[in-house]
Amino acid sequence: MIRKSIYTIFISLALYASFVYLVAIGTLGSYEGPGKISTSEIPEEITLKRTKEQVEAISNLGITNEKLILFGDLHVHTTYSSDAFLMSLPLLAGEGTHPPADACDFARFCSSLDFWSNTDHAEDLTPQDWQEIKDTVRQCNNVSGKGLQDTIAFWVGNGHRKVVLMNLILAIRTSSLKTLMMTKFLRGQ
Repeated sequence: MIRKSIYTIFISLALYASFVYLVAIGTLGSYEGPGKISTSEIPEEITLKRTKEQVEAISNLGITNEKLILFGDLHVHTTYSSDAFLMSLPLLAGEGTHPPADACDFARFCSSLDFWSNTDHAEDLTPQDWQEIKDTVRQCNNVSGKGLQDTIAFWVGNGHRKVVLMNLILAIRTSSLKTLMMTKFLRGQ
């Protein structure tokens, strides 16, 4: 009986060590990374058209202030969060993984968001993941800022627990140039 238990423990440890080795050398997959943001620009006429339509809607409603409504998503998870990763697996009828670069492209080209925030779960992030998220958000802002700014990206480092103080976010949008100024928020002021 004791021999059988020792053999079972030994075989279990050998299988575990083999699994760890296969993962370490990349046999069972490789690290996907943050992805690559599309460098395609949204044509200036489309961005101007969106702004013009909103200005006209405000005028038609008789609103006298110059503020515009901005549309965004303050709760975006990529597959850097375990729940989003699991739900994206084809085994669970998902369409595959979506790293941070996909979130930028979706915000810019699919949903036409004025702003979005990466809020991946902090407990799942390694220092490398966190750095890749910050770098991707910066790249998204650089790419979307060529010509007319089509979206603004920012990150919140604590996942579901976020505080957005609206009086610290300055939203400015003129009829000729759409700009979302979140400098106070991003600088932590």
